[in-house]
Parts: sequence; C-alpha cells; structure tokens
Amino acid sequence: MDTVDGTRLRYFFVLADEGHVGRAATRLGIAQPSLSQQIRRLERELGVTLFRRHPKGVDLTEAGARLDREARPAYRALADAVRAVRVTSGSAAVRIGVCHAAFAEHPAVAAVADIAGTAIGAFNVEYVSALNSEAIALVRSGDLDVAFIYDPLEDTEVDAVPAFTDTPAVVLPADHVLAEQDVLTIDELAPYPILWWERDAIPGTYDALVSACRRAGFEPQLIDVPDIPGVLAGMLAEGAGVSVISEFVARANTDPAIVWRPLIRPRVVLNGLMIWSRGTPTPIAVAIVTALERAGLTV
Repeated sequence: MDTVDGTRLRYFFVLADEGHVGRAATRLGIAQPSLSQQIRRLERELGVTLFRRHPKGVDLTEAGARLDREARPAYRALADAVRAVRVTSGSAAVRIGVCHAAFAEHPAVAAVADIAGTAIGAFNVEYVSALNSEAIALVRSGDLDVAFIYDPLEDTEVDAVPAFTDTPAVVLPADHVLAEQDVLTIDELAPYPILWWERDAIPGTYDALVSACRRAGFEPQLIDVPDIPGVLAGMLAEGAGVSVISEFVARANTDPAIVWRPLIRPRVVLNGLMIWSRGTPTPIAVAIVTALERAGLTV
C-alpha cells in the first residue's frame, strides 16, 4: 500500500513508546478498544504484525521495530514542517504541557505563553494535561512544544530551565475528620488511604512522598489514581481517601465537597521546570527558548 493514515501512525508510535495499550490509550485520550482497532487496521494496511501481545503489554515485532525506526523521523519531520509553516503564517498553535488544567493560569506558564506570542506573532494556546513521564514523552515526540513538570528530571533527551516553586498540600473530603484542623503533618495521614498516581507517572514526587511517610514511621496505604482529568476529585468526593498535591492546584479547587490544608511538616519545596526536546525541538520551542535567552531570563 502506498499511503498510510497519519493518525494510525501516531497511535503506533505512542503504543511503541508506552508498551501498554491502556497507558497508550490514556495518553492519546481514546478508549482502549478504539486504539486496538486502529492498530489492527494499520497492520492490515501494511500486511504485517507490528506488535507481540503478552500479559504485561506489547513489544514490537521485527517489522514493527523497522517501521518505528524508519517512519518516525519522516513523521516528525512532516509534523515540524507543518508547524513551521504555521509559525511563519502567524497561525501557529502553541502546545504547552501542564500537570493540571489549573496550571494554565500559573504566572510562569502565562509568561511563556506571552513570550511565545511576542516571538512568533498571533497564535492559539493549547494546554495539554500530562504528568511528568507522559509530558516528557510528548515533548520528545514533538506533540508538545514545551511542558511544565516537577523536578527531578530523569531524562537526558530533554533540556530544562527552572520555572517555579510550589509547596505540597493535603486535599480531602470536606467532612473528613482531618478537615477540622487548620494545618496537617505527614504523620497524621498514617491511618488513611493516600490517593496517588503510579510511580511511572511522577517518579520524583512519588519517591519523595513515600520517603516522607517512612521517615514519619509508617508505610503509606497508596491507592492508584488513573491519570485522567477529574478522577482524583471524584475519588476524594466519594471518600476514598486523602491526597497530597500542589498547593497551587489545591487553591484552584472549586468543589465544596473537597477542601485543602497546608502540609507544614515535613517542610518541602517542589521545584518546577520548563522542558523541551534537546535533539529535535519544535520550531515554536526554539522561538520560546531563543526569546528567553535573548532576554537573559529563565521563566
């Protein structure tokens, strides 16, 4: 077959990166059956099997590895060319990754959006919610121009500059017994399930949370939260447990069924970074970083 659907190719690359249909579907924002169906269609179009299925996920076959190796650079080059044309025509869309939708209003993120506007002219800004691991993958693939994540950064294929600082806060149901207190310490969370994302999503903050609990003398009762917008709020409202999140995000909560309290011990500073692809930055990322460098600024 002479042509291949571009959307199916993108799905293929994401599944190849993730190695798991569920994680890939979550990252793409589609249902797992839809992703599986599109991959099967791509395999039929090419006349080959691209993935080996196994209990823990999927692996590329020899044919799949060759497609990934040879098609990905061309796909990325085409995407960059389209974005470059949009930059020069003044119709560029800036894609910024944020760990939560509330960060679209963060001063550091707003500053980058303003810098992009000055550097490339008129544009639309699209904010994409993605935790650390997904944000890094999307930046590396060119699906995001830049992203804001939490330190530490465990990837050598992206560059970063300091962007902001934040502190953790405890979020919990409004009728929870701990909501009666004005401030909280980590040891007071010991009797309760802590709603948190898988370590792969945000390894640095996951490790920091677990270490803080252990130093306080207890092993945290962690309950996995799917990396899907709104799920954590729903679990909190249903009384499934408590959570520890960014104070900036906690302050943005408007649900009366959920409240937040400062976490005063241990004292923790969360360091935020702006990242972009080191080897293959998008034209918009280059424009943003160049503008920052000319101004002698970090974010």
